[in-house]
Amino acid sequence: MKAIINGKIILKDRIVEGSALLYSSVIEGIVPLGSVPEGADVIDAKGGYIAPGLIDMHIHGYLGKDVCDGEEESIRAISKGLLANGVTGYLPTTMTVDMKVIKKALEVCRNLKEESKDWDGSVILGCHAEGPFISESKKGAQDAKYILKPDAAFVKEYADIIKTITLAPETDENDFAAIREITRDTDVVISMGHTSADYETAMASVNAGVKHVTHLFNAMTPLQHRAPGVVTAAMNSDISCELIVDTFHVDASLYNMLWKLKGRKLCFITDCLPAGGLPEGEYTLYIIPDDLTGKNGIGIALASLNIKVVSDPSKIAKAPLSAEYKLKNDTDGMADGTLTVIRDLQMKEPYIGSTPLVSGEIGDDVTAYFAQSEQTPTACALGVLVDRDMRVKVAGGYLVQLLPGAPEEVIDTLERGIQRAGAVTTMLEQGMTPEDILGQVCGDLGVVFMETTEVAYKCYCDRDRVTAALISLGREELTQIAQEGKPFPVECQFCDTVYKFTPDDILEILRKV
Repeated sequence: MKAIINGKIILKDRIVEGSALLYSSVIEGIVPLGSVPEGADVIDAKGGYIAPGLIDMHIHGYLGKDVCDGEEESIRAISKGLLANGVTGYLPTTMTVDMKVIKKALEVCRNLKEESKDWDGSVILGCHAEGPFISESKKGAQDAKYILKPDAAFVKEYADIIKTITLAPETDENDFAAIREITRDTDVVISMGHTSADYETAMASVNAGVKHVTHLFNAMTPLQHRAPGVVTAAMNSDISCELIVDTFHVDASLYNMLWKLKGRKLCFITDCLPAGGLPEGEYTLYIIPDDLTGKNGIGIALASLNIKVVSDPSKIAKAPLSAEYKLKNDTDGMADGTLTVIRDLQMKEPYIGSTPLVSGEIGDDVTAYFAQSEQTPTACALGVLVDRDMRVKVAGGYLVQLLPGAPEEVIDTLERGIQRAGAVTTMLEQGMTPEDILGQVCGDLGVVFMETTEVAYKCYCDRDRVTAALISLGREELTQIAQEGKPFPVECQFCDTVYKFTPDDILEILRKV
């Protein structure tokens, strides 16, 4: 038995001082200092805090090391760094990468798991495989070319080390065959994540064996009043949920609500990348080892994009644009509020993405939107030149996005091109066309223009489309609207056009339902 003395013991509702914490394999109790059993191994906390060890169920790397490195040295470094932050146990997490990379990482963790119980670092409790069985439409930072259909055989092969696997249930064909097999033959916890499943599919997958949700709200169908999505399924079922509590991935205003709904089923995670714990700066991450690719430096997911680490969490990484590229506005750098993008995908409900403003500079905020909401590496440059009489002389910009797996040399060329091109307004004032500007930005990449489209403020709504939307409400609700006997206005959320429907119009629609 061991006894920790001279510490501040953190309990649920208070901090206890002047007592000793007794433990062996489990906590035995808290006793007065004079009641420590003879022969106990006494540990002097020297006035420090005594708290339960933290467990991180979802972490990809730390201190510049990545679980997918597939190296013992990387896992040891991550473990040691985590312990210094109070994390006593964790699940090293793989990404959706080449299956050879995943298997190598799992085997390294398998070999180190028993040893980790006695080393000076966080204990390996098992692994979390985030993919590769995910949805391409919700892949986030994962690389689409490595996405596979759910494979129960792979999970069973590594069931001794995989504790949790993230998959998209809608990709599991034949009535969730893989989910049912994994549930029947292993103790692996199946977590739905990076999924485009609707509410009904999500709930059906829970009945089939899904017990967990990967980073709730992120990379899944949202909570909407007519399309409840995976988020609602998580709240309406008894499964556990991960939550990234950095106030960036999920707004802090939701934390209390989620705690009230899920209680002890709510699991806080970091989803930390290898840049975690490093000094402020920019770092290149996710490089596949040469021996697995045969290619020099072709990146996974974000390829060799630079990741910016900042010591102040209020600072958000921005595009590599200098101040002269930014479009100034009346907010003078105000960053309170959100940027909301609504996209009409010709489905029942529009796609809505929203991110907090990072600076009030339009270019910065658009860049942040793509990085956070759509998880697409993007550089956005905007500019407006106002004449002395306050009339706009020139205005414009460009937006460049990387495809998955972009080689490092392409990224380097683009970064040099952005810096070389200079301010958008300068180029426009010189009479450069959009094609000329992209030629400057893309440098020697050899730009081929496949299509050009005139940009205009235009909406494709009409009365027929609005009528079709009303039909989707169903007979019962339309009947109720007609019985109220009042005009029923419908406003387009894209162009603000208001379409008015009389009770007779609603009755006519009912005849078509």
